[in-house]
Amino acid sequence: VKHLQTTVCVGQLSGAVGTYAALGSQGLAVAQQTMQLLGLDHDPLSWHTGRDRIAELASDFALLVMTLAKIANEIFQLQKTEVDELREPSLSGALSSSTMPHKQNPVICQRVNALAKHVRALAGTVMESSPHEHERDPRCLWAEWLAIPQLCIYTGTALQSMIGVLSGLDVRTDQMLANLHQRKDLISTEWLLFQLSKSMGKNDALEKLHNLAASAAESGISLKEEVLADAEIGSLFTAADLAPLDRPEQYIGHAVEIVDRTLADIRSRRQGDSD
Repeated sequence: VKHLQTTVCVGQLSGAVGTYAALGSQGLAVAQQTMQLLGLDHDPLSWHTGRDRIAELASDFALLVMTLAKIANEIFQLQKTEVDELREPSLSGALSSSTMPHKQNPVICQRVNALAKHVRALAGTVMESSPHEHERDPRCLWAEWLAIPQLCIYTGTALQSMIGVLSGLDVRTDQMLANLHQRKDLISTEWLLFQLSKSMGKNDALEKLHNLAASAAESGISLKEEVLADAEIGSLFTAADLAPLDRPEQYIGHAVEIVDRTLADIRSRRQGDSD
């Protein structure tokens, strides 16, 4: 979004067809000084019918809102009763369900996803309006003029809504852990695959563990028990060797470091930003 300031904050004062003829011999200088007074950059090349700047704005806003929609949809999915790992903050004085008082629907995230559909469609309208005819095409301009205000309003609303959601998001770590352990030790089969691959190769290990995991799920016993009882690979491991299977929440790799690095990078790039 930051690069849009240099791409979009550009003005023109070039007359009917972009030649500055009506402004006389000082036309370019007049236009440039006018843009300086307005705090805009000046591009001497007329863009009456070169709508790349506007199309780029619409495209970038669509990308931004689709990212917001991805986050909103993830919260929506994880707030379902059977998952219940995340909950968006309740709107002050608002009820989440009109008929079921016990429900807490993710209404803000629902709205962000609805806005994203409209922004994506409006961005398409702007793109469709780009191929003007000759020096000026009011048919395309009017379609663009109708689309851009809505697109900006919807984008700003979606962004402000998600700032509020993420600022007050209820992260239910106990429920996450409970959900994680519903699959018992099957959640850590990747770790076991890499351990077993050292002895029998990746493809054979993958097939073996696929069968053992299916058998463990069917019989209701742990994968660890299934592995230790297996005639082919049981002797390769002890119960202590397979202890990591019991703690899938510890199988996070470099997740914390990745988050820390990402946040540090964002903070570094935003040091010069104005409020």
